[in-house]
Amino acid sequence: MFRYQPLDADQEEIRIVRFVRPFDPGAPLALELRHTALKGPRDPEPYSALSYVWGSDRHTREILINGEPIAITFNLHDVLVQLRENGVTGWLWADSVCIQQAHTAEKETQVGFMGQIFQRAGLVYMWLGRSTDEMYLAMSFLDSFSPNTPLRS
Repeated sequence: MFRYQPLDADQEEIRIVRFVRPFDPGAPLALELRHTALKGPRDPEPYSALSYVWGSDRHTREILINGEPIAITFNLHDVLVQLRENGVTGWLWADSVCIQQAHTAEKETQVGFMGQIFQRAGLVYMWLGRSTDEMYLAMSFLDSFSPNTPLRS
């Protein structure tokens, strides 16, 4: 079972993950996790952030973080598979794996950093769930308000 290492709250540390390479489509999702500081003498490691609907935590999938198993929601699993298939290789912040959910004090501190986390992200991915006809209709409607923003599924 994956064990989190403590974060340094004074340095406003966060955890970020990226896909382990090379990708093996038949293997479980595997992520590498590291710490980076939002505060301090150096800029944080460049990363993207993920905003997504958690979905039910009653049904989970297992992935590997630093070679150790951890359970995540189906919805997070779906978005990670999609990001990997889309060729995303950089560092990523996703709250449910980057914050130790069983540690209340850490969760409270990290939630306090979320504005900075999203503001400092080089890119923010948004995931509403698997594609459906209704999703395409909604995205087309939203695209009509911002024709210069390409939409990808």
